Amino acid sequence: MLAMSTKGRYATRIMVYLARHANGRPATRQAIADAEGMSPDYTEQILVRLKSGGLVSSHRGRDGGFKLNCDPYSTTVADILNASEGPLSLVPCLDKDCKHIEQCVTREVWREATDALRSVFSGKTLSTLVKTAKEMKLAQTGNYQI
Repeated sequence: MLAMSTKGRYATRIMVYLARHANGRPATRQAIADAEGMSPDYTEQILVRLKSGGLVSSHRGRDGGFKLNCDPYSTTVADILNASEGPLSLVPCLDKDCKHIEQCVTREVWREATDALRSVFSGKTLSTLVKTAKEMKLAQTGNYQI
């Protein structure tokens, strides 16, 4: 079975959390970890990758923590996955020379599948995920406005 690693999935959840709770104040790694059911240490490892990718910034001090450093309307799931895991490729031989390239009958299949995944991840923005999260929460709690 092909599966996305926890790094990519958790990084996406962390980014949605930061975008949803973007009230101008940084969120602590502990608050993020608690809200998302992750260990604080693993949360920090992922936040460091997101920071290196330019998607979040960190602030020290009593009111410190992590904040979005990107525009949720233009930041895609592909951007998050690239920052947290590196470039997406279903097989390693697509991004480098392979000794079987001349006679590999499956290479084009892997390239097409990788391109399709990249297209899906590039088509979903962080703001779209935040909107979906808000709608899901509203559906769970009910909307009794008249």
